[in-house]
Amino acid sequence: CVFNLIRAVSLYKTVSGNKYEIVGGRCAEISSVLIRKQKKIKIATEDGDERYFILDRRSKISVGKEYRFYFKATQKICFGKDITELLQSADCFLGYEEVKNE
Repeated sequence: CVFNLIRAVSLYKTVSGNKYEIVGGRCAEISSVLIRKQKKIKIATEDGDERYFILDRRSKISVGKEYRFYFKATQKICFGKDITELLQSADCFLGYEEVKNE
């Protein structure tokens, strides 16, 4: 219970202080990661970049759909292909939302 309260306060400080980064784009690929119960996501951004990061395998991400992903802003946030960089992005992950095109 105390842990959840501390986490909620930390999340509130991050959001209210605009200390987060948004990565948006279309999900181009999903592959499984053998190390953990996670999956590697490849996002194609509008400016042509490709970003990779790791999410829990239970997350409801589908190839071909548009998403916004929210990360804590840190001095070194990486979205590379190297597994250690991917695990760092997983530690900074706050959440995601599907972008509905209207």
